[in-house]
Amino acid sequence: MTVPHDSQWHDFDAVAYCARLPAPEPPPALLDATLRAYRRRRTRRGALLATAAGVAIVAVGAALQLLVPVGSSPQAPPTAAVAGAASTPAASRADALRDIDRSLQAAYDAGASDAEVEALWAQRTALSGRHPAAVPLSL
Repeated sequence: MTVPHDSQWHDFDAVAYCARLPAPEPPPALLDATLRAYRRRRTRRGALLATAAGVAIVAVGAALQLLVPVGSSPQAPPTAAVAGAASTPAASRADALRDIDRSLQAAYDAGASDAEVEALWAQRTALSGRHPAAVPLSL
């Protein structure tokens, strides 16, 4: 079986034919749907980024809270009471010892460095004039 050979179809140039076709126009509803989908994605992405930023801020705040608790700095040691310990009466010395003891407790609670705690113990020793363990607990 032989196929008739038509010379008209044999010389057909598909590339030239497609180049002469007009540009297709998309339906107007397609443009509206595309824009709505783009805006939805953009809104979701913005909300996701805002949530991620909020979580990051909270995480950084929590990490800083663990590293340096707010209000954890030990109270300032009563240096005036320590300097004039020899000339102060016993009642004032007992008050100064209580203040240093409170400062020591706050330093231990806050996890102060060894240097800070040792400085407080040195002040307490200088104020009491005795070894820290020799001071009665009833002060």
